[in-house]
Amino acid sequence: MRSLALFVLALLSTAPADSWATPAVLRLATTCTACHGVRGRGVADTAVPRLAGQRPAYLALQLGQFALNQRNHPGVRGLEADLTAQQIRALSIYFSKQNPAPLRQQPKPTPAQVARARQLIRTGDAARGIAACALCHGGGDADTAVPLLQGQPRIYLIVSLSQWRSGIRTGGQGAAMNRAAAQLNHDDMQALAAYYGDLQLPPPARQRPHR
Repeated sequence: MRSLALFVLALLSTAPADSWATPAVLRLATTCTACHGVRGRGVADTAVPRLAGQRPAYLALQLGQFALNQRNHPGVRGLEADLTAQQIRALSIYFSKQNPAPLRQQPKPTPAQVARARQLIRTGDAARGIAACALCHGGGDADTAVPLLQGQPRIYLIVSLSQWRSGIRTGGQGAAMNRAAAQLNHDDMQALAAYYGDLQLPPPARQRPHR
């Protein structure tokens, strides 16, 4: 995991500024839109993540894991297996540049869910050994291999947290997500998914028009 993450960061750091805007990349990106929505903007009430506005280092890491068979999903594995490093780089930059328009998910989080989610995000829950989500998933423009969670489909967030909790998904910095999710109960996951799903990311900086 660590060596792959370092490779991804090195790959992105050498990417030409316009490598994502070529016709070939745009054609390749359309293979992702059937599940991930137009330009990767996502679809509400699904267990499929949206890619638009996500950090390119995280997108490249996940594509690399699928390509190397370190992650498996029946709807993804076959599509990513033959991607080259250059295609992974270009797709990651392309989707990171797309405007993550609001999904307008319903129902809105309740006041109790907002309060609990903010506690877990900002300070965690020391009594139950839960670290603050913001320690890794904070905002800012830093391009790290840790995903931004704002505006993701809430069903996707709940499914992902459940997979981290059960051990279906593994990895991360010292399996931090497995440890954190293991302490979350059903109400915690519902609160985090509702709260994060209701937030929005700002439009990507210096976005070029879609061609």
